[in-house]
Amino acid sequence: MDKKKNPWLILSVLFIYFFSLNYQLSFGADTISANQTLSGDETIVSSGGNFELGFFKPGNSSNYYIGMWYGLGLVSEKTPVWVANRETPIRDRFSAELRISDGNLVLFNESQLPIWSTNVSSSTGSSSVIAVLEDTGNLVLKDGPNSSTLLWQSLEHPSHTWLPGAVARKVCLSEDKFLELPNMVLPEHPQSMSVGSNSECESTCLNNCSCTAYAYDSDGCKIWIGELLNLEQLAEDASNGKTIFIRLAASEFSSSSNNKGIIIGAAAGSVGLILVVAVLGILIWRRRTIKAPKVVEGSLLAFGIILKPEFADTEQHFKFFFSGKEHDIIDEFINH
Repeated sequence: MDKKKNPWLILSVLFIYFFSLNYQLSFGADTISANQTLSGDETIVSSGGNFELGFFKPGNSSNYYIGMWYGLGLVSEKTPVWVANRETPIRDRFSAELRISDGNLVLFNESQLPIWSTNVSSSTGSSSVIAVLEDTGNLVLKDGPNSSTLLWQSLEHPSHTWLPGAVARKVCLSEDKFLELPNMVLPEHPQSMSVGSNSECESTCLNNCSCTAYAYDSDGCKIWIGELLNLEQLAEDASNGKTIFIRLAASEFSSSSNNKGIIIGAAAGSVGLILVVAVLGILIWRRRTIKAPKVVEGSLLAFGIILKPEFADTEQHFKFFFSGKEHDIIDEFINH
């Protein structure tokens, strides 16, 4: 009786073994090796759980894509951040496969025709090539599990980022801007990018939602994913400082600009008010000085004579108005 149970025991062990392999690929592994495929609802997950890669469809679309999204521990809904086959979607994810083929990561459609590939040339045997989803949001193709040489990486292909109308547009907006910080000690763990200019480096960072900063100098382009560790500003006279560009939302810049505008406007308004008050004061003073009557003692006061001094050359004259006529009176007349 025990002998009859042995075949069932062996089959049970084999079933558990193969199920565990499939479970590992679907829910735990971060790697696709040469002897593995990804299909249907299977996914690979980065080591820290920050990112997941597999088949998904945006909204109510009937098309499926191979893409990367934030781990569900970070966001409440599936949020794609990178897509491979943007121009060539598939309909049946269970018949399609993502696998290593001839040293490349290749997506085969329902008819097992290749519709997307990393398309790299390598002398490395295809059996040793692996694809790894890193916790930084970078899908890399390596020539072996212990190799540091990257044959291909998704961060160098930002043109594949975003699907039309995808949820990711709500999270990562192209209106984000960069704050320039000179004379800094650059943070740890940068990602080196193969670009040829500062603007290309900026675009590479901007097109990746996970990118928080970039730097470009004679050493090339570097971007940072996630938190910036050990970012430090040096003294002004330090010679080894670098310039880093920190990514910020556009609203943070506009808020700063608005505050600055309010301060400038208030200062300008205060100065303008002071000038207006000063000008009004001068006008009132001049009016009182010019029109203020000077009364001369004597009988002229009885006739309502108003004296107004005028200076012509060195001789002082006076004019008075009486019965609608104007007369000149010299100082001697007044003295009498």
